[in-house]
Amino acid sequence: MGASRPKRGRPPLSLEGQRQRLLDAARQLLERQELEAAGVRDIVAAAGMSSRAFYQAFDSKDALILALAREIAERFLQRLEAVPNPSGSPDAERVADLLLDPYVEIAAPLVALDGTRLARSTADTLRKIRADLIERSLDVMFEKFERGVRAGVLAELPDRTAYGIVLRGVESLTADLSRRGRLPELEALRASIRKLLLAQVSFASPSGRR
Repeated sequence: MGASRPKRGRPPLSLEGQRQRLLDAARQLLERQELEAAGVRDIVAAAGMSSRAFYQAFDSKDALILALAREIAERFLQRLEAVPNPSGSPDAERVADLLLDPYVEIAAPLVALDGTRLARSTADTLRKIRADLIERSLDVMFEKFERGVRAGVLAELPDRTAYGIVLRGVESLTADLSRRGRLPELEALRASIRKLLLAQVSFASPSGRR
């Protein structure tokens, strides 16, 4: 009797691979503003997986959403931390874009998830994740601002409270646009948001730079 042939096809995914594939599919649904209304069947269909595989990786859809929220928050902060520190010849508009670019590209869909179809405990945890994200974003940005002051690029540190108010205003705007089905308009409002962010930053005069 001949030796059996090895089975062909993709090797089975590890549990971590299954989790990541489901998270990637959920993120795509989130970016299309379809995740909140989606069921587990929709998520596994988007991932090309089975419901059994889903429940091996996550206890529930809410558990998946919270894992996705934490992953998005970390990706956003990594983008902020990777931004170069203010140089001796800053592009003024770029200072605001340090925060605005990754926000629009990564974090806005998470902010747009209002949680009305989620369990109350899940919605509360999402709010805490977003609140923590703002505080950690401020920490990263103000570390860069401090370096800008030391380099003579900025005249002084912005007021952290005022800067935080602007960020929370952008968060509220994102949620409001989402509720009205107009989230794509956030991109068109970038110039206005940029002005608000730049209004908090005081650049040193060229003669005053070290």
